Amino acid sequence: MQVKIKHKKPSALKELIAKVDKMPQIALGFPRGKATAAQYPDGTSVLNVAFWNNYGTFDKNGNPHIPARRFMDTGGRRASIELKPLIAKLLKSVNEGKMTSKDAAEIIGLKATAILKKEITEIDEPPNAPETIRKKKSSNPLIDTGLMRQTVTFELRDKRK
Repeated sequence: MQVKIKHKKPSALKELIAKVDKMPQIALGFPRGKATAAQYPDGTSVLNVAFWNNYGTFDKNGNPHIPARRFMDTGGRRASIELKPLIAKLLKSVNEGKMTSKDAAEIIGLKATAILKKEITEIDEPPNAPETIRKKKSSNPLIDTGLMRQTVTFELRDKRK
């Protein structure tokens, strides 16, 4: 036996899907254009430093130089988990017409940026080498001047079909 459920507004689900489809994508971290211009005083790109720290580097002999500290990966996962309840509330507000999908994406982007910055601050594995700690006068692996953390941002992008 098949049960048919009638909704007060049969088109409600289609309308919600259409609103969510209009929601811009959120580029988190070091999006091209916004964060890629940032440089350290010696001219090194903050984007390069973030990449090297996230994925690690090797010397010319293939030996590990900078160990991988996957802050972008873990920070992104952390944001997606921590923001689920907020996203649900925001989507409800978008569906009810209380806010636009762009406004909801802005709020999510700001919160996700804060979570990624917190990840940079809190990461401690693998630890810095003793020589690095002496040079930096800090044991925090991802913070020297603070520029990389300050540069973390987000950008809203239209979805491409």
